[in-house]
Amino acid sequence: ENQYAVYGYGDLLGLYGEAGAAIQHAKEVSGIVISPKQNYVWEDGNRVAWYRNFEVPKFAARSGETTLEACVRAVLAYEGQEIDVKAELESKTVEQILSDYTGGEGVRLKGCSSADVRYLIDKAIPVIALTGSNEAVVLVGYDAVSVTYVEASSGAIRMKNFDAMDQMMRTSGSTFFAYMK
Repeated sequence: ENQYAVYGYGDLLGLYGEAGAAIQHAKEVSGIVISPKQNYVWEDGNRVAWYRNFEVPKFAARSGETTLEACVRAVLAYEGQEIDVKAELESKTVEQILSDYTGGEGVRLKGCSSADVRYLIDKAIPVIALTGSNEAVVLVGYDAVSVTYVEASSGAIRMKNFDAMDQMMRTSGSTFFAYMK
């Protein structure tokens, strides 16, 4: 139950409680990761080399709102939902909120690189990248060497190469939040 399955070489190669650990194994074998609800979480190479930015509704952190709360609010707005994120986060995790309000299956990807989440961005899924304990940005595009993101503190669209983005995320344990449909 709640196991992420890694398939490769035509076989089930492992079951993991964390999606990030499953992705790390799948990368080693050019495999795939399937979620507990049978959604593709990650697949090696099944994406375009670059993905033009998609538009999340314009946003920036409001007074008294963390950038993580702003990012969750923006992702939900992208899916046509408007909720009190601060109140929801008092009793739910980010991935639970994404599951409840996106019509998809929320997931936390810990220990991944920004290059690892290109598969989800390629599916036009905004990915929340945790940059601190309650600080985050939303990834909305990529090319061969960089990722495009919305800086939640200002609403500005920025680009960083993958290594620089990964460095920015180190304090969070390289944690991302997304959902699959």
